[in-house]
Amino acid sequence: MTKVQLKNEKLYLTTMSFAKKLLEDNAITLDEYSNFNALMIKKYHPIIGTLFTDISLL
Repeated sequence: MTKVQLKNEKLYLTTMSFAKKLLEDNAITLDEYSNFNALMIKKYHPIIGTLFTDISLL
């Protein structure tokens, strides 16, 4: 993994962490979250980050 790819992974995971918090707080809908996730995938092209964004640890 290159430095740019690693940076993009970190940015994607951080961004989606904030989006997931908004979803949990009912500030955005599931549809809005899904659409935003699709945009962030197009922007950051994460390699492994998508594996972790929808895992619920509870």
